[in-house]
Amino acid sequence: MNKRVMYLLHRWLSIFVGIFFLVWTISGIVMILPPNLPAPGRATEHAPADFRAVELSPALAIARAEKDAGKALQIQWMNLKQIRDLVVYEIATEDNGIQRVNARTGAIEKMTPEFAEKIAREDFPTLARATKIAMIEKHDLDFTWGALPAYRIIFDDAYGTASTVSLDGSVHRSDVWSRTQFVIGSLHTFEPIKILTGRERLKEILLIATSIIGIASTLTGYYLAIRLWKFNWKS
Repeated sequence: MNKRVMYLLHRWLSIFVGIFFLVWTISGIVMILPPNLPAPGRATEHAPADFRAVELSPALAIARAEKDAGKALQIQWMNLKQIRDLVVYEIATEDNGIQRVNARTGAIEKMTPEFAEKIAREDFPTLARATKIAMIEKHDLDFTWGALPAYRIIFDDAYGTASTVSLDGSVHRSDVWSRTQFVIGSLHTFEPIKILTGRERLKEILLIATSIIGIASTLTGYYLAIRLWKFNWKS
């Protein structure tokens, strides 16, 4: 390989490595910035529930859940929880996930769009109306991990707030800034490749390929520097 070909190879490899390093540095800085999510609006918080009015016992709540499931359940844990205007028993089972029983009426509270909105508003009290509630079954750039399927609730507020509620009741909340921050920050680890293709291996291959290109750029640079040094020494 002659000197001109080596020089051109080094130049284009260096351009790629330079752009990659710039993007990698910027995305790393953005990734560590605080998310700055809006705080819950205190004006819309609900009154605390009167737990003394709860007459359904834990044992009866489990019996209602087992009747709905049609079998005996292996209980892992349970608690009594207020969700907006409801008071429910959350019962974690080994094979049926989270079961919820209304602590006042004994009714089974299924994860419906309406119930998911209640959970989202419990996490983020707001006067903003929900403009869209949709079921999602795949991870995306806004919800990269967590239990699926889940409901995504989009609120009509100044922050572009969206809450994703999984069937187990866990909530992931984001806004325009946090979503933008994640997209830019995820470039630091090639995370969009995994999300868009669903292939962890492809992300690893690209990381390895980028490393090889960086090494090649360094080696060709050393090669040209050594040749120049030898030429100057002979001169």
